[in-house]
Amino acid sequence: MMSIMRKLKEETGKSEEEWKRWMGEEINELEREVSAMKEVLKGVKAPKAQKAKEAKEAKEEKEAKEAAKAQKAQKAKEAKEAKEAEKAQKAKEAKEAKEAEKAQKAQKVQEAKAQKAKEAKEAKAKETEPKAEETKAEETKAEETKTKPKAKKEAKPKEAKPKEPKEQKAKKETKKAKTKELERAPPVEEVVEEVVEEEEEVEVEEIEYEGTMYLRSSKGVVYDAETSEEIGRWNYERNSIEVE
Repeated sequence: MMSIMRKLKEETGKSEEEWKRWMGEEINELEREVSAMKEVLKGVKAPKAQKAKEAKEAKEEKEAKEAAKAQKAQKAKEAKEAKEAEKAQKAKEAKEAKEAEKAQKAQKVQEAKAQKAKEAKEAKAKETEPKAEETKAEETKAEETKTKPKAKKEAKPKEAKPKEPKEQKAKKETKKAKTKELERAPPVEEVVEEVVEEEEEVEVEEIEYEGTMYLRSSKGVVYDAETSEEIGRWNYERNSIEVE
């Protein structure tokens, strides 16, 4: 450094002190410029970092809001699904209860019909028993009549009968003809007549009760739509069938 100073002194004619002062001033100027450059660089770098920080914070805030919104939507969806599941379960239970009640009522109606048919069958059997006994008694009597030997009639001398008027004679002949027709008729035991009771015609209308069609008369009597058997009576207040 000293050699440089001497060289400059020889070439320029300036003293060493002058050169030192000049170099000091130059160094101070350079330091000022460097400081200014640092401030400029610091001012440029700070906004960029601030912007990056603000952008990061905005992104994080947006993500947090979206996460909260998604969480809220998920909770609302779960609540809605739970409500729909509960509603569907209640509807299913109500439907099953209604079907069970309907099946129970149908079972009662069927049991009542079966009981009524059984009673009608027993009553018919009771009505048939006396007729069968009467027919059997008649058959036995007829057999006894056939097997019993006929007593021989003693011949009696013919007596002279007075002549009858023509009208009385015609009546007797008609009576004899009827007697012969009765004798030619088949025996009682071989012919079994069925007594058919004439059914009274009843005006009815079709009604639907618990999914089944029935017939109802003007007097409120309910009949089966297929068999026409009487089931019970219609309760107009409750709109239901009362099985007797």
